[in-house]
Amino acid sequence: MAVKKRHGTVPGKTAVEEHWSVALETVGERQVDMSDGRTVILKRNGVELLSAIILPDEENEKDPVFDITILDGEGPTSVIPMLPDKPLVLQPDTELRILPGARVQAHIPIPLGIGVTYGLGDDMQLIREFPAVHLSKTWFGEPFDGEAAYAWKTTFSDGLGPRLPDERIAYCPLVIRNESPEVLGFQRLILRVPFLSLYAVRAHIYTNRVTVRFRGQSQISQVSIGKGPKKGEDSALRISGPRTKSDRALLRRSFSFIKNLYTG
Repeated sequence: MAVKKRHGTVPGKTAVEEHWSVALETVGERQVDMSDGRTVILKRNGVELLSAIILPDEENEKDPVFDITILDGEGPTSVIPMLPDKPLVLQPDTELRILPGARVQAHIPIPLGIGVTYGLGDDMQLIREFPAVHLSKTWFGEPFDGEAAYAWKTTFSDGLGPRLPDERIAYCPLVIRNESPEVLGFQRLILRVPFLSLYAVRAHIYTNRVTVRFRGQSQISQVSIGKGPKKGEDSALRISGPRTKSDRALLRRSFSFIKNLYTG
């Protein structure tokens, strides 16, 4: 996968590019380590793509069981990082209160899965996907008016920056502004990751910057997604786009359920 800027491919490779940019042509093999210790093995033999997952300390490490995908030609296959396929319901790992007029800035770590694509340009298609970790399913919203999501316990800490570089983790720059006259003390907050892209910034991977403006439990909260991880961040290289395109129809639907981004 070529990591590209808006106006062309950036010469040289960072650690992020080295980890994700190797393509499998008509013949080849590649192993990718996941954040939970699993290893994905991919083998390409002409129109056949073989894939297998090896668990840590698994007995079949030397003789894995492969499944087979038959391709319709000999175009290239590439490995790309993937965010979860459903929104994440963020649960603070400690009690958190935000006073009126205050804000919290945090970098939410999100484990990356693996996607395998086939073809180039507009003809590229996702043919295999390996989720990063097993995420617990949950429901967000009212019983008859909500959405399926994954539960994700995390730290909300003012000014918390990314940890050591890890190409298997993406950090979402999240800003929560309390623009209401009441104290904001929430238990869950939904982060709709299918709307987000992935960017390489030096040795780290980021998503778009997400800003949530809380205006009271009876009011609709405004959520905005930035064009990149940070304003004025010229060194950000987009690795992959969002799963769900933000066209006008989708934008209207987003605002119709934005009221479900609430405390409690």
